[in-house]
Amino acid sequence: MNDEIKEYLQAGRKNLIVIYVLYLCGIIVPLLPIIGVISAYLNKNSYDKIYQSHYIFLIRTFLFGLGGIVVSQITTIIFIGPLVYFAVLIWFIARIVIGFKYLIDNKEHPNPLTFLIR
Repeated sequence: MNDEIKEYLQAGRKNLIVIYVLYLCGIIVPLLPIIGVISAYLNKNSYDKIYQSHYIFLIRTFLFGLGGIVVSQITTIIFIGPLVYFAVLIWFIARIVIGFKYLIDNKEHPNPLTFLIR
C-alpha cells in the first residue's frame, strides 16, 4: 500500500481530519460516518493524548447522533420526528465543527465525554 495512504489510515492528525470530513459528508451520504467511526474506534488508543481525546469525542458523537436518529424515527409516529431530526442534525454539525476547530488549533478536546456541544 502506498505510504501516503498509510499516513491517512494511521492514528494521528491526518486520520482525524479524514474522519471529521467523513462525518460532515455523512449528512448527504449516510454510510460515510460509519466508515469514520470504525476508523476512530480502531485508532482510539492513540499514543498522543490530544488525538485520543478527539477519537473519543468522535465515537461518542456518532453514537449519540445514531441514538437521536432512532428517536426521531420513533417520534415520526406522533409527527414531531422531523423536528427531532432537524435538532439532531444541527447538534451533529455543531459538534463536528467545534471539534474540528480544536484539532486545527492542535488542542486537546476539553471535554470529549460530554453530550453537549462543548
